Amino acid sequence: MPEDLVADEAMRDIDHVGRLARAHDKVLRALAERTTVVPARLGSLYPSRQAVAAMLDRHRGELSAALDSLSGRSEWGLKVYRGPTETAPAPRADALQTGTAYLRRRQAERRQREADQDAAARMVADLHRAVAAAAHATVTRPPQHPKVSGVRAPMLLNAAYLVDVAHQETFTAVVRDLADRHREEGLRVQLTGPWPPYSFAGSPEGL
Repeated sequence: MPEDLVADEAMRDIDHVGRLARAHDKVLRALAERTTVVPARLGSLYPSRQAVAAMLDRHRGELSAALDSLSGRSEWGLKVYRGPTETAPAPRADALQTGTAYLRRRQAERRQREADQDAAARMVADLHRAVAAAAHATVTRPPQHPKVSGVRAPMLLNAAYLVDVAHQETFTAVVRDLADRHREEGLRVQLTGPWPPYSFAGSPEGL
């Protein structure tokens, strides 16, 4: 069976992919503790050492620039969730005196939900700008579905930040302060890291 077909079938096995991802991350973390790394995408395959050498030669300029950009920096991940909000109990059927009153109530509820969503979006945008100001670079991604994130609350922000190692204490302090400030407003902030700079390595030939 061709090598690429074997690899393709293996990557469809979720448990196998999970083991590969953990091993991949373990190697990168160990290397990142000793030197600057440009992480390769999980599943990047080369048939021989010669093929790897040829790829490195073709992308020497890009990889050198990436090493310069990532030197002394690590990645931090930030997710912001909308916390639970209290909902007024639905009125009993005998409390709905007219169809008009019911429709007005539903319209008022919809306007309130939209206003709450707009307010949350503004808070998250302000939070992201403040965190980004303490970082060297940032990348935002679409929010994850609860089945992926493992959190039932809706995700409002899914971002990564490239941070100077020398400034990471300041960076994490900024995030903690913002998390405390917005907790009473219904936002839950989740910070992870430091990680190898997966989100900032570029992608020549899948790297």
